[in-house]
Amino acid sequence: MMLSGRLFEECGGWSIDCAIVGVYTQGPTREIALANLAEAIEMVVEREGFKVAVIETGQVDAGADIVFVDPSDPAPLLAAVLRQRRGWNKLTLSEVAEKLGASSADEYAAYEEGKVDPSISKFREFLAVVAPEYALTLGYRAEGSTPTRTSPREPR
Repeated sequence: MMLSGRLFEECGGWSIDCAIVGVYTQGPTREIALANLAEAIEMVVEREGFKVAVIETGQVDAGADIVFVDPSDPAPLLAAVLRQRRGWNKLTLSEVAEKLGASSADEYAAYEEGKVDPSISKFREFLAVVAPEYALTLGYRAEGSTPTRTSPREPR
């Protein structure tokens, strides 16, 4: 599981973000900006031993280079996403629990605290409540990793 971010040249330096985690930073060089994003995300997650690698994909979208944030352990990063997006959208734990039909705020809070790993369908359900502006998507890891067909399809 990786998250995406954007790297772009700005004002003589480099800006970089991973918006779903709420992290925006910069650096005088691409390399420093990439390192700063990794460090900032690790600080948001606040889990001993948690590390991320920020990978340039070679893909460009709207003038920004796309980067991937690859965590050493996805669970704490998913928990951080849930916390950050809930805060960004000014929702309380109780409001989220109510929208999810949970019996208590503690039930949902266990996911935000990283005590429980959400399944893909559960994470998608959570995103619909805490981050309706985001979608859970699957894609290729990086440029050049697109699978190729080994044999042509037979005509119908």
